[in-house]
Amino acid sequence: MTDPSHQFDVIIIGYGPVGATAALLLRQRGLSVAVIDRLTEPFPLPRAAILDGEVARLLQNLGIKDAMGEDLQQLRGGGFRTAELQPIGPDLVYPEGALGSQGHFDSHSFHQPTFERVLRNRAVAQGVCTYLGYEAALPVQDADAVSVAATPSAGGEPVILSGRWLIAADGAASPVREGLGIEWGSLGYDRDWLVLDLILTDPALQLPEIGLQVCDPERIHTYVPMAAKRRRWETIFNPGDTREEMLDPARQWQLLSRYLTPDQAVIERAAAYQFHSAIAAQWQVGRIFLAGDAAHQTAPFLGQGLCTGLRDVANLAWKFDFVKRGLLPESALASYQIERQPHARDTVDHAVAIGKLMDALAQAQIDGKWPTDLSALYGGSRTREHLSGGILASPIGDEANNLVGTLAPQPQVHDRGDIRLLDDAIGTGFRLLSAAPLDLHASQRFAFAALGGLICELPADRRASPQLDAMLGQYEAVLVRPDHYVFGVSTPQRSPEALLNELLAHFLEPIHGA
Repeated sequence: MTDPSHQFDVIIIGYGPVGATAALLLRQRGLSVAVIDRLTEPFPLPRAAILDGEVARLLQNLGIKDAMGEDLQQLRGGGFRTAELQPIGPDLVYPEGALGSQGHFDSHSFHQPTFERVLRNRAVAQGVCTYLGYEAALPVQDADAVSVAATPSAGGEPVILSGRWLIAADGAASPVREGLGIEWGSLGYDRDWLVLDLILTDPALQLPEIGLQVCDPERIHTYVPMAAKRRRWETIFNPGDTREEMLDPARQWQLLSRYLTPDQAVIERAAAYQFHSAIAAQWQVGRIFLAGDAAHQTAPFLGQGLCTGLRDVANLAWKFDFVKRGLLPESALASYQIERQPHARDTVDHAVAIGKLMDALAQAQIDGKWPTDLSALYGGSRTREHLSGGILASPIGDEANNLVGTLAPQPQVHDRGDIRLLDDAIGTGFRLLSAAPLDLHASQRFAFAALGGLICELPADRRASPQLDAMLGQYEAVLVRPDHYVFGVSTPQRSPEALLNELLAHFLEPIHGA
């Protein structure tokens, strides 16, 4: 029998940023959480470098965004360059200080070790139970629970932990995924790259303020202006390059020579990676769920690797909470893979397309065969990835269809004499937003409130920024999920009452039958 002190709602294997975020999200909702990791401290060097506006909103909701300090800064944009660093097509540039749809900068550079320390500090303060310096065995599950033996790396008897669910956030090599025999399929981009992280020491050095994809036929490379004094260069391996050669500091400074010299910076980290684009065939096996790199890997050209993993656990956290509280049936957890796998695949496919485009632009400088439509540099007609199934309203009307499963904007609002971001003012549960009062049945209001739902009127004079103006100007009501994705909007074919009824139909009978 498992010691009651070792029983939890959720066990997490892996305490990187995805596992730590999952732990904090779950504790924020009152679930008991244990985390197992073979390392005792965060990895000390930067790996991920980019966070988008959606993740900045997640950090806002966790109450940790401001704790990042100068290690989270606006990324001003990006551009494609020739071998001579001349622009290929127009740059994508965000005006300094401009806030995007999420109420934050659209793109940020950040320092991952700082991020992980901030996450862990908050997780400990919130009561997350950690088993650091422990090796996790392959989880074992039955109809009621999942258990895992955690053995101290320094030696000693294993601890048997039991939970209702388990999240495997144990990285790209995921022993859990391998142990479960889940197929791991490549999506078509597996290339060796050298990643160099530098800390600038020359305050007079001038480097580009935006990220660059340099399509040099002699050697394709990427430049990323990271937070504070850090900068990153990612350089592709050419045929004949060896790891030994590329990890030689003399060779690295030779590759960097067009940008800076050894007296202007120090190399903090040099690592040779094979950039993969792959996705797991299954994300759930019974009570075990894959998240982050265990479920998907992407080439880094969109800066979406970590962002995609954080979306995974934001999707899971609110569903675990609702199932535990008896508001959603256990079967609703199948919506995790239904929602997240296609979304992640679209993101990975987009990154692969950027990598292949860089190859084509490098070749064009040799043979002169340039793409005819340079708008494709930033996706062309490709829209932002969105959810295409799961706990969403059914399709009604083309325009409304284009909003279902997309990320809801976050404006600033006037709130008791202050101007605050919407989530800070009204919370992050289910929200039914409208510009004018809605005529809803009392029973619907009661049932929605039983889910923790909030009906919020946001007339124009309450909105202090325009992010929601277009949506609330076109639709009588917008129903938003706890992870900020649009469940659905009201239309002439679907009244606000019908929209609410469709949401309530996903929940257990005592709730929608109230």
